Amino acid sequence: MTMTTTDQAVAFAPQPGNAPGTDGAGNSKLVAVSDPSYRWLPTTKIALATVQDQKPLPMEMSGALLPRSVYKSGAYGAGAIEFIPRVGGSHLHWILMSMASSYKNVMTGARSDHYYGTGDAEVAPWDPTSEVTKAATGGGPNKTDYFMSVKHLFPAPDANSSLTTRSAETFEDVRIPAFSLNFNPAGPVTAQLGLVARVPRFIADTSAGAASYWNPSYIDLAAGQPGLPDNSSFVLGCKGSINMPAGGSSLDISATGASVSIQALMTSPDDEKILFSFHPETYRILARNVVVTINVKRNVLPVMRGIYFNDGDDWSPIVWDNAQPFSIIAETASDAEFGGGTFAGEIEFWAKDIEWTMKPIENSAGKILGAQIQGTVTEPEGGTAAWYVRLTNDRDILKDEAGVAVGSGTYYDWPT
Repeated sequence: MTMTTTDQAVAFAPQPGNAPGTDGAGNSKLVAVSDPSYRWLPTTKIALATVQDQKPLPMEMSGALLPRSVYKSGAYGAGAIEFIPRVGGSHLHWILMSMASSYKNVMTGARSDHYYGTGDAEVAPWDPTSEVTKAATGGGPNKTDYFMSVKHLFPAPDANSSLTTRSAETFEDVRIPAFSLNFNPAGPVTAQLGLVARVPRFIADTSAGAASYWNPSYIDLAAGQPGLPDNSSFVLGCKGSINMPAGGSSLDISATGASVSIQALMTSPDDEKILFSFHPETYRILARNVVVTINVKRNVLPVMRGIYFNDGDDWSPIVWDNAQPFSIIAETASDAEFGGGTFAGEIEFWAKDIEWTMKPIENSAGKILGAQIQGTVTEPEGGTAAWYVRLTNDRDILKDEAGVAVGSGTYYDWPT
């Protein structure tokens, strides 16, 4: 079962191989639980556990109301965490790299813009920065299904405990079926992450009780590992205002909150079960669904007129979409953390085409206080970008977290 403790953290590590069935060897290349490449991520909520699949035995003869017994047909891992994303470490990169179908990096001096989204460079150039001229490295579709290892620490044993070891649940071959960003007017950006794993394990290690890879430590990456950048690398608030199209011009709306939800529609554990295995074979992403939700406080009626009446006087069957790409940006509180104080760290969500609907929020008849506007991102043809999440920091994809060059195609220390 899941235990939430003062340790309140999970650790991520990218796997140096893929799940069985995709690496050609038939074996998962799980990062060892003692591997220092694990990076601890403090969380505000944790709900991770082993899912045990139990099935009833068929009845051998009629007359009994219930089957004689049940059996365990297998197990996998699943759950969710809530956390505050940081733009300085590898956590967010590993999560987005595992979810997206395409990746691109653009270096401009010390500034590094990382784009994760949909597109296929084999069909047409996937270039989310086509509106500006920059020297680009990386890019193209992710040709590999990127899997992760996740470790959830149990409480440390005390003097009265029957346990004598440091223990943890580890989850192998983890994919991300759901990822959402929440933009709040009075606090930092928060994120929710859904996890599904192929193999859950229980790990106990008597030799690593005091080692750093067992104890969450959120030290600066420059000072040691594992760890995270300090709190100045949080992303906070929103930059500018939210504009919606209305009658050919943008309408500045007063939003009390916004969220972006990315759902990766993937094969289920039942889809991936095979003979003579307790665990699913792998998880494959089949499609992605992206929804933007905005809670509006003022200027509701102009938005309602646009969505329901297509900016006219009579109801229109035409779906209201944006006349220009939609984006929402959050940045760090100070630019002193990145590029020698030349730029701030940022998280941006960008989408080319969104179709909008809305639901008015009323407290009494005829009095509309606000509205919830929801937009579904539509997928263009021809390999162009439909949406992306941009992460801006000072990280070079060809260097590790200590700033040491490690060769081409590294992508933030992702093992090859």
